Amino acid sequence: MTVAKSADISSVRDSIVSELVQRELQAAALPLALFSDYSEQAGPGVKEVLVPRSDSFTAENLDLATPTAASKQNLTFAVDTISLNSIKVVNYLIPGYIELEAKPSYELTAASRAASAHGRAISIDAIDALWGGNTSNDVDFDAGAVTSEVQEKVLEMIQKADEAEMLDDGRRTIMIRPAQRKQFLEVPDFVRADSRGTNESALVNGQLGFLYNCRVVVTTFNGSVAAGTGGAFGDGKMMLVHPDSLGYAFQARPEHDMEKAVDFGPGSMLHSWGCKYGISKLQDGNLIVRAWNAP
Repeated sequence: MTVAKSADISSVRDSIVSELVQRELQAAALPLALFSDYSEQAGPGVKEVLVPRSDSFTAENLDLATPTAASKQNLTFAVDTISLNSIKVVNYLIPGYIELEAKPSYELTAASRAASAHGRAISIDAIDALWGGNTSNDVDFDAGAVTSEVQEKVLEMIQKADEAEMLDDGRRTIMIRPAQRKQFLEVPDFVRADSRGTNESALVNGQLGFLYNCRVVVTTFNGSVAAGTGGAFGDGKMMLVHPDSLGYAFQARPEHDMEKAVDFGPGSMLHSWGCKYGISKLQDGNLIVRAWNAP
């Protein structure tokens, strides 16, 4: 017979808590699933992650009648910088007697809620990074538009994305708020996610369907940073984006620490969950198309 030691039980419990936290974080930080993760480059001692991008070669005509050497060309590189300067922390106290009374475990519930808080905060950071600042890819959009006008504006956004050389590789996403759901469902060419079949690319959380080879994803998050004078991302606004529109990197995914808090009774513990990361728009924001009612 094998008898589990307290250390074994503690290890299993810690693993369960860590897995739960990761799942909760991924669910709450929905927008991140749409973009590029550079966490592998965010090792110890790294303050920023550099994402290189190059220009292109130019093909030249060669006249065989008067042979001349083609010009020598070199690629030039620029970089997008993701500064690892964002830190989020959630602290909470669990009195010793709460654990005895609470079922299911209060510790698991508290850890789950802490991860959700991190995920929500990171989601808003991502939306603000996409929506904030100036861009030449804005489309004037009336939130009260009829269905035909919504369809027309989506096509205009796609045209701007094409002109900005955003890859049309099936990974474009239109992000909308719940207030726009009905308008999109009424567009004749809209295909609901629940009727497309199982042989397509995997659906992401919040995905409503597809329109002109773009995913349509409903997000419940409001932004906090204004785009010009158009206010923060919210009802009546939408964005067309691509994984290359935004990059992020976690230098430390949610980590847990705790210490005794005997002032609140025996067995009481103060818990802290924290993470360190960076989020930045890429390609100078050229791969972001915003639609809002410009003044």
